[in-house]
Amino acid sequence: MCQFIETIKLYNSNYFNLEYHQRRVDLTQKKFFGISNLDLERILPDPEDFARGVYKLRIVYSEKLESVDISKYNVKSLKALRLVFSNEIDYSYKFSDRGIFDNLKKCCKSFEEILIIKNNLVTDTSFSNIALYKNGIWYTPESYLLNGTKRQSYLDKGILKEAEITLEKIFLYEKISLINAMLDLGDICIDVRDLIFVLK
Repeated sequence: MCQFIETIKLYNSNYFNLEYHQRRVDLTQKKFFGISNLDLERILPDPEDFARGVYKLRIVYSEKLESVDISKYNVKSLKALRLVFSNEIDYSYKFSDRGIFDNLKKCCKSFEEILIIKNNLVTDTSFSNIALYKNGIWYTPESYLLNGTKRQSYLDKGILKEAEITLEKIFLYEKISLINAMLDLGDICIDVRDLIFVLK
């Protein structure tokens, strides 16, 4: 049975980007189960029940709700991005089975994260979209693996611009920021000089 995950940020008694999360859950359920029956506002715990700070809510679902887990969130420390190549990878829906990423990450050290190159195009890390900074503007690859909720919200607000970013073009940028439901622009930034190549 296919299961999917949705990660939602709770910060100081407020849930973030619920509209975008609800849209993705609806689209996923309709695609795989022909239904749409999860109302996130109804199933999420009362945010006032939690102390101030940042929490990560992990929702697992199929045609029904499977589980809701809540934990305190801390930004991980990363110092480098390791470029890995996979032309077959497909993660257009947020499956709970993340084995495809686990295999690619076998070469990573604890302070590294992978940046996946597919058909010579820059895509995502194993847990985030990316934004690349150049001349005062943040760009995000058109060739994403998964259109994340934070990525789409930034595009809608004009904070990001889409661009075709090939492997060769990545070095025209100054730095890379990892973005996802839990990470804002600038929370994790990697200088392009700290990219590590792995032979194909």
